[in-house]
Amino acid sequence: MINVLDPAKLAQLAALSRQLAAAGAPPAIERPIVIDEQGYAYGVVPDDEAASSFVHAGLRMGWAPLPLQGGVLLSLWGGMEAEKEFEEEGLTAYFTRDGLRRLAADLQAIADASVEA
Repeated sequence: MINVLDPAKLAQLAALSRQLAAAGAPPAIERPIVIDEQGYAYGVVPDDEAASSFVHAGLRMGWAPLPLQGGVLLSLWGGMEAEKEFEEEGLTAYFTRDGLRRLAADLQAIADASVEA
């Protein structure tokens, strides 16, 4: 397991974040997405089109400031209400303030692109 709050790792991740930001918002997934009768989507995992993920209705989120590291922890969980059978699918990620702003800009770009689709 990598400690992402290690100062050297933070510097490495910041450089990677700047490279990704220069590339712009992520493109839409181009391969077909299949959703089965149980609500699992196939084709949505970036590096594994055979992997599946349950499709939730919305997200619950929480966050906490990390002033010493200059950022925030963002915790995302599937579903507008607790779905105990899927709680292990949540994630918690560290973002610098600039990284969080870029995430918000990427989400806005996705929202704008979805209108055109």
